[in-house]
Amino acid sequence: MPLFLALIVAVLGALISTRTVPEGGVVTIDGSTSITTTSAQLQWDLNANGVYGEIGTAATHGDELGRTVRFQTIGRDGSRLAAGFYPVYFRVVVGGSTVDAAQTSVQVTNARPVILSAGGPYTAVGSSATLTASAQDPGGTPTTILWDLNLNGTLADPTHPRSRTL
Repeated sequence: MPLFLALIVAVLGALISTRTVPEGGVVTIDGSTSITTTSAQLQWDLNANGVYGEIGTAATHGDELGRTVRFQTIGRDGSRLAAGFYPVYFRVVVGGSTVDAAQTSVQVTNARPVILSAGGPYTAVGSSATLTASAQDPGGTPTTILWDLNLNGTLADPTHPRSRTL
């Protein structure tokens, strides 16, 4: 085995440890320390579909070519799938042949939903008002908005709205 391939094999095993990123975030994974020659190509499989080196729309979690990749957590939920651990596969290709491969993982942590809009019009005491709100979970989990109309800690069922005169 040529020396540069031996160096690749030795370094690749300790390439990357698990990275942690919140839902909706991006984590950069750098594989450049595993390359000791310019003739080597790094290929990644970020969406665990068994296809290395995807780019563009096929690369659902980021382009999979290059020494450094950006793992995008769009559609990855931190509250699901083994505590939010997602596998990332990596291989070094020289002259069209895979010389070594490794696997690591990205841990996606759960993030609170974000309120996108809320509130209602100002209204006079004794009048009615309509409150509206929307929210989005960075991991794509459906969200439900509950209201405390009586200010007593009891949340209203969104399927059976209630009203309160103030």
